[in-house]
Amino acid sequence: MPKAKRKPRNPEQQQSRELIADDCAFRAVMVSRGKAGAPSTVNEKDRSVECSVMSENPVRSYVPAAGDVVNEIVLLDGMRMPTSGQVVLLDSHSRYGVGSVLGSVRDLRQENGELVGRAVFSTAPEAESPWTKVREGHLTDMSSGYRRLKTTWVEDGKTVTIGNRTFAGPVSVCTESELLEVSITPIGADPETRTRAAEGVNQPGGDAGKQETQGDEEMNEAIRKMLVAAGLKPEATEEEALRFLNELTQRSQAKPEGTAPAAAAKQNQPATPSQVDVEAIRAEGVRMEQERQTGIRKLAELVSLDEAFASRMISENKSLVDAQRTALEELAKRKAPVVTITRDARDTFRAAAIDGLALRGSLKMPEKPADGHRELAGFALREMARESLRIAGIAIPGDIREMVGRALTSSDFPYILANVANKALMEGWGLVQETWMIWCDTGSVSDFKTNTLVRASEFPSLEEIPEGNEYHQGKLDEMREQFKIVTYGKKFVISRQAVINDDVGALTDIPRKMGDAAARKVGDLPYAVLAANANMGDGRALFEQPTYHDNLAASGAVISATTYDAGRVKMAAQKDCDGVTRLNIKPAFFLAGESKLATAETFFQSVYKDSTSLMQANIFQNAVQRIYESRITGTEWYLMARKGKTVRVFFLNGVQTPYVEQKDGWDVDGTEMKVRIDAAAKAIDWRGMYKNPGA
Repeated sequence: MPKAKRKPRNPEQQQSRELIADDCAFRAVMVSRGKAGAPSTVNEKDRSVECSVMSENPVRSYVPAAGDVVNEIVLLDGMRMPTSGQVVLLDSHSRYGVGSVLGSVRDLRQENGELVGRAVFSTAPEAESPWTKVREGHLTDMSSGYRRLKTTWVEDGKTVTIGNRTFAGPVSVCTESELLEVSITPIGADPETRTRAAEGVNQPGGDAGKQETQGDEEMNEAIRKMLVAAGLKPEATEEEALRFLNELTQRSQAKPEGTAPAAAAKQNQPATPSQVDVEAIRAEGVRMEQERQTGIRKLAELVSLDEAFASRMISENKSLVDAQRTALEELAKRKAPVVTITRDARDTFRAAAIDGLALRGSLKMPEKPADGHRELAGFALREMARESLRIAGIAIPGDIREMVGRALTSSDFPYILANVANKALMEGWGLVQETWMIWCDTGSVSDFKTNTLVRASEFPSLEEIPEGNEYHQGKLDEMREQFKIVTYGKKFVISRQAVINDDVGALTDIPRKMGDAAARKVGDLPYAVLAANANMGDGRALFEQPTYHDNLAASGAVISATTYDAGRVKMAAQKDCDGVTRLNIKPAFFLAGESKLATAETFFQSVYKDSTSLMQANIFQNAVQRIYESRITGTEWYLMARKGKTVRVFFLNGVQTPYVEQKDGWDVDGTEMKVRIDAAAKAIDWRGMYKNPGA
């Protein structure tokens, strides 16, 4: 029988592309089997079997962010379970009728990196056959349907750390998802080569895509009605309908000519429903096949593909939908045409106005300023506001106050002002010379919740393995530190009066100073960590004498060969969180206040005389990089290990610069601009830091 037409999708189905099928096997199959291959976890009394429905293995999937079929990993910790405690058990992902419901999967839980549960089969007639095949060990494969809620796309050559795991691209990591259903399927795809199929979409590659499409394509309603009239059960599956059609056709061909509908008409006897329906079905099948071939040939002609393409699609019995998809893939292989996009007058004016105001405000200019920027640099702010209204096609009031007010609320003028303010902000940010960047490293978090930094121990020392003995498993201990990102910001206003008075300084000087202030605020954070000496994740202060952290001198003293060496020895003797492994940490930086520069440099650059008055070199002269910071106001000094062992400065989504947001003023006449930056600093390991209170 020719392939039936596929029903057009409604919007709800079209939006459900995020529903994915991930094939796994019965847990019983992977763990153990009973006699004759039957799963050992089958419970005859409640008609159930233990099963594994999902794992965190990478699976080939079509990912919209990548625009291609790539590896995808679904993190089980981020999967939302139904509040009812169970999900529906379906027959091969068929979601469009209650007849495909076979039961439910209950007691869902995570075990050994897998999502497992117990599949309970209904006593309804449609569930009897699958249940029997499961008990006998013929059906073993399960498949989960879930919806992506939040994903992270890692490009090729890049890595991303999520929680305490690092993922190397290209890979899509589904960090949040929602489990919708579990299906029993005839054949599960290989997890290493499998392509997950989106609901209602036949994505290229993988058995799941084919299976999902076949389940979604329904038989033409007219043909089904004919078959039902001929005796087919209304609830029959498409496979049963096709089998019924073949049986009807064979019976019709085996009957003598006198039993055909024409012969019955000659005898003035009414034809039976089966006789009429078989002939109608044959005619419908011929019509549909002709329609398929004609559609494929028209498609090939429309997209300029040769006759060989159309013949191949027809001979492979491809549907018109499949042929369209293949045609798009063929066209994608061709070189894309070069498209030139020209800027309109409004875009040109905005670019020139921004660079013109930057020139007036003595801001750093781009290598190639926009054409016309020098002419607009001669415009007063109110004249630029008037030009913004004219370019935007907005009526220009005669009153200058009304004109400026309208430009600040209904044209490109606020965008121009905000862009120039941002340039000034970033210039002020970049001019500040902060020292924290020398000895601190940086990190990124995605939200304002309490974040937990998990720090794994070093790998244990290798052990001698006598001949014939087994290797022992190495164990990594963990330590945890918690912190929160904080937002810092201020608001300023470009008022209507400033525009009328042509106060360019209000547009450039204030944001420049705010950029300077933002840089200073971030610089305050790591030095505040040193001064606060707050508790670490183990409940002990950052700097502490024995017998805990052992990174604080017992008494303060000025920097000297003796005191420096004492700190160096303390750092080298620090042990891992297992309390056994020595880390042999070396100082990389020396930190002290500006007031201690002369004393410290006298030590580092000096030479000594021994007991015989011979000159002796200072072995610590070039041992560390020296940093003098005005935020360290006391006599204390520090030895710091390399970056990554001391203090880390975290930024929201990795954005390490301040940001300007603009909106129309309501409480004031003008444009309000808000400058903010989201950051936090946290000591991540006391072992890489040593403090001497100084003197």
